[in-house]
Amino acid sequence: MERREVQNNINEVNNRYAQQSTGTALKLDTVFASAKRIVPFSFSAASLAADTKSMVLEMVPFAQKANRIYIRGRTDSTGTAEMNRTLAMSRAVSVTSTLLAGGVPKEKVKTTYCTTCYAASNSTEEGRRANRRVEIVMVMPAPLAAKFADPTLGAQPTLIASKTLPHNL
Repeated sequence: MERREVQNNINEVNNRYAQQSTGTALKLDTVFASAKRIVPFSFSAASLAADTKSMVLEMVPFAQKANRIYIRGRTDSTGTAEMNRTLAMSRAVSVTSTLLAGGVPKEKVKTTYCTTCYAASNSTEEGRRANRRVEIVMVMPAPLAAKFADPTLGAQPTLIASKTLPHNL
């Protein structure tokens, strides 16, 4: 559902730029794409560890140039529904605050959470670890998204972290 929402937003932006008020098609100056990163969290933690904070800060130059940024906090199924809602939103706010402190304009960022949006089964520790995360999706011009480094596997095989990003945007 959320991937569909992001794709719909990308299509809407592309369509808006592709048509004049008369409906005549124009050549697009900019085609948009999305770039996604996963920020892992420890059990019951809402604050960023030093390595994940560094990873989020490396995204700032791209986030500053993005048209829209979606930050979604997630949890595993451990704990009560209320605890998980609070934890998921706190994780998302942690990442949002780090991006804003780096100079990303607040009006570009939408921060949400979901306590039942699992990436893996909660029946194993590995699955629960994969579910304790924040997803960052940035909608940006396609050429800029192409410069965004491909994710690489982190210390845990199911977690995705970012490579060092180029600073010459």
